[in-house]
Amino acid sequence: MKVRNSLGHLRWAAVPVIAFDTMVTMFGQPKSYWNAPWTGREGNPFFAWFLVRGGTFFLILSACYISGAVLLVSVLPRRFALVVLMSFIFGHYYGAVTWFRHFGFGISAAIVYGVLISLLLVVLGLSTRMEIPASPTPQAVTPPAERESRQP
Repeated sequence: MKVRNSLGHLRWAAVPVIAFDTMVTMFGQPKSYWNAPWTGREGNPFFAWFLVRGGTFFLILSACYISGAVLLVSVLPRRFALVVLMSFIFGHYYGAVTWFRHFGFGISAAIVYGVLISLLLVVLGLSTRMEIPASPTPQAVTPPAERESRQP
């Protein structure tokens, strides 16, 4: 499959973020989950449906989901792909940090995790340059008084 946009390595940023969300979701399950999967806890109804069918089923879904996310971001037009990529990243950032309180972490852990994701995005190629659009042509910025004097 040919990659049609120019996100390059940036599209891979979703992989560790989604995987981390999956990991904390699994670690956050009650002890009863491992013998009775229907006791699983997950805030997202789509993922909860898979989680309560067992850990192996949930992990297989997660691997397919990660693959699908990377594939989707790889084939969409660049701007739309960037929006979709950031939606995956922000959504799974939120999903992971909602478990932090369960593990006894405070807001500082969420901030540190956000900084780590930001560093990952920059390392993988998120542009840090400000691009200034080209200035308009001189005819387009002619003052109104000057335009009026040119008319016959």
